Amino acid sequence: MTRFTICDDEPEHGRLIGKYIKTEYAKHVPETDIAEVVIYQSPQEMLDEAIEDTDIFILDIECGNVSGLDIAREIRRLKKNAGIVFCTSHSNYVYQVFGLTPIDFIRKNNIEKDIVQTMYNIMDFSKKKRKYL
Repeated sequence: MTRFTICDDEPEHGRLIGKYIKTEYAKHVPETDIAEVVIYQSPQEMLDEAIEDTDIFILDIECGNVSGLDIAREIRRLKKNAGIVFCTSHSNYVYQVFGLTPIDFIRKNNIEKDIVQTMYNIMDFSKKKRKYL
């Protein structure tokens, strides 16, 4: 099982991303493996509850009045090798995320298509991570 934690202040986006994650994940792993998806609207609640058990974080870059970039920095501080994917409707952030070594970047206005490539990148990340453990 792989645990995905989504942090998005817009509940409908969180649910939609979760739905696509489950669908795409199932295409890449054996039937006995599943994607567990947990959705948070509060970055602080997510940081308090989800750090230890999460394999892949999917972060909204603008999560209310909190920057997803700041959330990612805190995740990196607490769990250095965590997988991070950014999701936003503002493409001007793309270049700002690279210093945080994300797995990928999902555009909210193109979730269904972007999630396909993102899942390939998540699978590659997971293989590399297992190789080093």
